[in-house]
Parts: sequence; structure tokens; C-alpha cells
Amino acid sequence: MKKRILTALLSIAMVLSFAACGGKDTNNNNSSNSDKNPGNSQSATKSTVDVLNNVWNKFPQEEKFFAMGGDNANMQEDKAGKFSTTDTEGLKHTLHISDDAIALVDEAASLIHSMNANTFTAASFSLKDKSKKDDFANSLKESIKGTQWMCGFPETLVIYTVDDYVVYALGNVDLIKTFKTTLEKTYSDAKLVTEEALA
Repeated sequence: MKKRILTALLSIAMVLSFAACGGKDTNNNNSSNSDKNPGNSQSATKSTVDVLNNVWNKFPQEEKFFAMGGDNANMQEDKAGKFSTTDTEGLKHTLHISDDAIALVDEAASLIHSMNANTFTAASFSLKDKSKKDDFANSLKESIKGTQWMCGFPETLVIYTVDDYVVYALGNVDLIKTFKTTLEKTYSDAKLVTEEALA
């Protein structure tokens, strides 16, 4: 019973943080092998959820924070969750994807700080056309840079390609540094597309 109450309170806090402290777009059954095997290679990566969980599971314990993953229908506590590609408003306003780029997304997942999305938001995407990874990453960068932030700015942004996935994280500079280091240790083929200050 206590766990249900805690989960409900965390869910409410996450929804409120999205409403009050997320970004506003200016451009008008969740399976994860990583819980059983965080792995150190792409062999444990079979979905966008796995990409984020493989990194999150290797985060130093002292740097972990209360996190939630997924959209409202797929919400997970303390791990990444699936983000429905039919939730276009959520993709735009929570994950900062432009209208044009939404059509490219085949699968998406998120992992977000429970109290303030601007402190840490990470997302991973699989595309319908894998050859569009670089175009999608650049569109994502421009969309994030064009966001009007509320409750303070996220400090920094990193975008990577990892195998067939596009992954980004934005937020507090120290948390993003940890994410970057952990991602690169987890995925030897991780390629940094961009790293830049937002605030």
C-alpha cells in the first residue's frame, strides 16, 4: 500500500514538474533486458528503453536521483520507460521534437528527473529510416535550442548516436557530464553529435 501511495505521489510530482518546469515548444508493456543484464555492449540493447537503462544502471549510486520514465500510459519508477510515438504533444513539449521530426520516429523512451525536467531529461529514439539519424539529431538540437524554458534553463545538452539510436540528455552540467561518461563507457560505438551550453 505504501509503495502505491509513493508511486502515485511521484507520478503527480512528475506531471506537475512537466507542467510547471518543463520547456515550451516555440515551433508550434515496457520490456527491458537491462534490468537483468546491464551489459557492457550492444548485445543487451534491443530497444530505446534498453539504451537508457543500460546507462542508468551504471550511474554512480551517489549521483542517482529520483527519476521516472515513459509517458503517462507507460510510466516507470526509477528507470526508463516507453514514450508512445502517437503522443505527439508529449513528444513536442516533453521530449522537444519538432513537428517535422516526429514523423521520423519509430520508437522512443525517456528518463526524467522526478522533480524538475530541466535538471535532467534523457531520451532515446529509433527511426523508421536509419539513414536519417544525423538529420534527426540536428533537428533535435535546433528544437531544443529553440525551446522557451520555464523554471530556469537546463545548463547543457549532449546528443549522441549509438548504433541505430539517437540519444540526448539535457540538464545540470554535472549530471550531464556523468551521463556522457557513463554512456561512452557503456557503448564503445557512441558518437558525440553535439555538446553545448544552453544557459
